[in-house]
Amino acid sequence: MTFLLTLLFTFLLVSIALLVFWKLGPPVYRLERRNVIRLLEMVLDGSATDADWDVFTGVPIHYDPELADVQRRCIAIAEGDQGASKGRLFSSQGCEEIAAIVAELKAAEALKQKPDK
Repeated sequence: MTFLLTLLFTFLLVSIALLVFWKLGPPVYRLERRNVIRLLEMVLDGSATDADWDVFTGVPIHYDPELADVQRRCIAIAEGDQGASKGRLFSSQGCEEIAAIVAELKAAEALKQKPDK
């Protein structure tokens, strides 16, 4: 009898868990422009870690073609960069290229937030 009750409660618990996961859907991690800008600023000031950079370059961006292009450009910069020093992810040339991308992103954000008259 104990075995049947345990089996029944286990079945109910698993069924409830599956129902909750089915209703909520899979977890989604979406990078937003402000997050990318903040990350690139952290790269420039030297506070970004390798893990931060790996998450940015490793998560595919399908929902924003412009942001996906920024990601590809950053990956190209990282591949072409010849090394950093003093705990930084990029050399001075790489940081200049990242700074240009940050400026572009901020300009695009300012245009999007500017009210149309």
